[in-house]
Amino acid sequence: MAFSNGNGSFNVTNNGTEVHEFVIEPAGAVDEPLEANGEEVEIEDIEPGQTASLTFTFTEAGNFQFSCHIPGYYPAGMALNVKVVA
Repeated sequence: MAFSNGNGSFNVTNNGTEVHEFVIEPAGAVDEPLEANGEEVEIEDIEPGQTASLTFTFTEAGNFQFSCHIPGYYPAGMALNVKVVA
């Protein structure tokens, strides 16, 4: 998967051949999306070849991760640690 971020918008492209998801969560969490405006901060079921968007702005510093929790992917390392600074 590839993603770009600009102005609080994440554009996620699934370059693979299987369905993926994009979850923003605390670092080390296992499928525990952050919440914003009462909704989980994630994009579910991104089909191969598709691009999906998510608008989210971090409001606090900390360690987070972008991950995919479709069975098998997270244990295989599909997570990217991100440090947000003030």
